[in-house]
Amino acid sequence: QTPLIVVLPTSGGKTLTFTLPAILRDPGVSIVVAPFNALEKDYVRRLRLAYIKHIVWHYGKTRYAPVIVVSADRAATT
Repeated sequence: QTPLIVVLPTSGGKTLTFTLPAILRDPGVSIVVAPFNALEKDYVRRLRLAYIKHIVWHYGKTRYAPVIVVSADRAATT
């Protein structure tokens, strides 16, 4: 397991980097930092439609899921 940072242009396939591992038997955890709140909501919508377990991260709430989504402003302030 190697930490990975992915920077790709719009429609570059970034979503696949955290959705594909999440459907494997032992997926580990992918943390997705969305640069905009609207993008965070879009990621959550896509994950929900694909029936992929996920959570939206909030400070002080400890829960587990294969995909953790957090907006950049929440990630930077806590």
